[in-house]
Amino acid sequence: MNLPFNVLAVAKNKLLLLVPMLLCGGVCGFLGARFIDEFFISGDLALPLHYKLSVILWLPLAFLLPIAIHELGHVWAGLLQGFEFKSYTVASFHFYKEGVEVRFKLVKLNLKGFLGLALCLPPGGLTKEELTKRFALYALGGPLSNLLLAGVLLVPYFLQWHAVTKATPAAYTLACFALITGLISLLFFLLNMIPSKSGGFYTDGARVFNMLRGGDEAFLDSAILSVMAASMGGTPPEELDEKLLIEAVSMPVDSIFKNYCHAYLYTIKLQRQQVEQARYHLNKYAEAIASIPAIGQGSVWLELAFFEAMYGADLALAKEHYAKATPSPFISKDIFLRAEAAIVLKENKSTEAISLAEQAQQQLRNNMDQGAAKAYKAWLSQIILEAQGKAANVLVA
Repeated sequence: MNLPFNVLAVAKNKLLLLVPMLLCGGVCGFLGARFIDEFFISGDLALPLHYKLSVILWLPLAFLLPIAIHELGHVWAGLLQGFEFKSYTVASFHFYKEGVEVRFKLVKLNLKGFLGLALCLPPGGLTKEELTKRFALYALGGPLSNLLLAGVLLVPYFLQWHAVTKATPAAYTLACFALITGLISLLFFLLNMIPSKSGGFYTDGARVFNMLRGGDEAFLDSAILSVMAASMGGTPPEELDEKLLIEAVSMPVDSIFKNYCHAYLYTIKLQRQQVEQARYHLNKYAEAIASIPAIGQGSVWLELAFFEAMYGADLALAKEHYAKATPSPFISKDIFLRAEAAIVLKENKSTEAISLAEQAQQQLRNNMDQGAAKAYKAWLSQIILEAQGKAANVLVA
């Protein structure tokens, strides 16, 4: 099934994005003002203060519940299509699959990063068309779940408006919580279904339209999503679908997704100590640095700095790359420490290199990409061994 819908054209048409966003804001603003007037200002219901304050205290839950349902919708849609569950994260709550068991742990809350993330891995052996179609339905699962939650909470509320206003204080407070949660969920649905793209990041609506439209761009999108889900789910680089990545970068289209595929190929090749091939893929990845969102550009500069310090001959260039990296919530601390450790190793500061590499290894558990972290651990071990060897040679001399 192909849809004559140009996602890029929609993303560039600010008017098409502005109108629905204004409508969303207007509807939510109107209902929110009505709620504030009736619940907090007018004294018709004469609610005790602690009931009113309880709604304010519940606001974080009213915000997180639609996020949790959205990500569960992705998981549910994936499982229905034979995807393998890898992980599910909402705020600090992280569920992940280890072997055949689903485990749970608390992770560090990053308010500037993703508050929700679901990862599922598609089955192997799918054709391009099957892969893109399944990922389209996978993307659609999140917004549809938000719409379902909004309907479950808002429809009964407005159908029973007069009964709600005459309810007991406790019941009315719960009804108002349902109203707030339903409005937030409806807003999430509308905003996620607006087709938009920035720096390779699609909204769910844009991803659905793009994949149903088909073609090379859709295949690239599904390929990088498939590999990303596997890697973030803990699959080490050497076990990633290298054939899929190579096919993706050979597509005759100009897309940032190709550069993201080169990034994974770089990790695969370097893990195998195929240095020149790793250099090629890293350089191809770096070619798109201007198109990568600013919050993610630092990781490219840090990888260039690390590689040049470890395998190149230009220490000044490695330092120059490192200096261009700006800290971001999307760049884990271990990547900074690894690049810095490689640079000081190049400067023959063995003790400092060992210390930085060991600090980086301790930070690997906080890296969102646990598959890549397994490769990083090996690279950091290499830095430690080389530093220990240099230190030993100095003692002998």
